[in-house]
Amino acid sequence: MKYLAFIPLILGTIPYFIISKLHLNYNKVFYNLYNAGVCTFTIGSAVQGILEICGAHSFYTKLYLIAGILLIIISIFSLVIKSNRK
Repeated sequence: MKYLAFIPLILGTIPYFIISKLHLNYNKVFYNLYNAGVCTFTIGSAVQGILEICGAHSFYTKLYLIAGILLIIISIFSLVIKSNRK
C-alpha cells in the first residue's frame, strides 16, 4: 500500500513518454490492455495493503501480480505487431 501512488505514476508516465519520443502510434488495444495492467497492479497493491493492515494473507495478491504482468506483456506485443505492419 505504501507504493500505491507510485505504481500509476511510474507505469503511466515513463512508457508513454518513451512511446512519444520514439514517435510510435499506439492503437486502442495497446492503450486499453496497458491501462488495465496498470490498474490491476494498483488494485493488487491496495488489496495487499488492506490485508497487511488486518493481518491476513491471501494468494489473490499473487494473482493480481500475474494478471498485471500478462496484460502489460500482451499490450507490448500488440504495439510491436502494429508497428511492424506499417
